[in-house]
Amino acid sequence: MGRISLGLGTGLALHAAAEWFRRQHGQPHVAFAALAGGGSITLFAALVASLQYYALLSPMLSFFLLALVAIGTMASTGEGNILVALAYSLIICAPALLLLRYVYRTWLWWGMVAGALLWWLIALFNSNAAGFHGYYLGVFAYLLLALPDLNWTLNKSVRG
Repeated sequence: MGRISLGLGTGLALHAAAEWFRRQHGQPHVAFAALAGGGSITLFAALVASLQYYALLSPMLSFFLLALVAIGTMASTGEGNILVALAYSLIICAPALLLLRYVYRTWLWWGMVAGALLWWLIALFNSNAAGFHGYYLGVFAYLLLALPDLNWTLNKSVRG
């Protein structure tokens, strides 16, 4: 319980520091985004550990909290940049696929695929993402094929 509390506290502290620095400087900066990103990753790790290693939370509550962290992280940018949202979507898909290597849940797989495709659909109607739709789908397809079996060169047969 102490490790989880420290992880959650650290993640929240990193987010608070990022927000404090942003307000002090009055404009966004890549360093503030890095702090917030580190905070989100720390929160993700603590929540997954609380479910998987310590069974402190139910799977549904863990999924809800993970989704809340993801939505909060995306909303905190405040810039409405769809390319950042697409990159963040791919970053979230990668650990989800790695998690599925060890704990396969059909709802998690379909939820991850639905979320990734929903962001692609949203990007279709945003002129700032013009030309990136194919890249996004290509990277997403690669992640779907490569990560579950750590098949980086895609030369192994896919699990059935």
